[in-house]
Amino acid sequence: MKKKLIQATCLFFVMMLIFTILSRVSDSVNVIQIQTKNPANQMITHEVKGSGKVEGSQEVAVFVLENLQVEQVMVHAGQTVKKGDILLKLSQNSIQAALKNLDDKVKTLEGQAKDLESQKKVNSQKRSRHGLEILMIWLCKAEMFPWIMQGRKFR
Repeated sequence: MKKKLIQATCLFFVMMLIFTILSRVSDSVNVIQIQTKNPANQMITHEVKGSGKVEGSQEVAVFVLENLQVEQVMVHAGQTVKKGDILLKLSQNSIQAALKNLDDKVKTLEGQAKDLESQKKVNSQKRSRHGLEILMIWLCKAEMFPWIMQGRKFR
């Protein structure tokens, strides 16, 4: 009985060894092999070639900045235009007035910037004076501390 048990156990382990070897062989044959690479800078280029005719499908409204006057319209309704074509001519007087208005705004903003800068300096000086006062009070208290601990009066 003992001999049959040992034979069964040996047979079991031999079968396990055979199935393990078969499993590993079939696994190495069926598994996909993958190769990896480190990322590198590369350029992807797409080239498209074709021929055809481009037609506009909509009209685009043209607007002029406020307070500028149109002196002359150079094109007519339905006329074909290309990039760079002059569509209209603006009044020189309205351009000069708009430029003067913008210059005035720039000068006003520069003045405000100078005011803010001087206010910043004044605030900085106030803070440094306040900090100096706090330091003086702290130093006075520090000088008085040993006198107080010894029971003397500070003058």
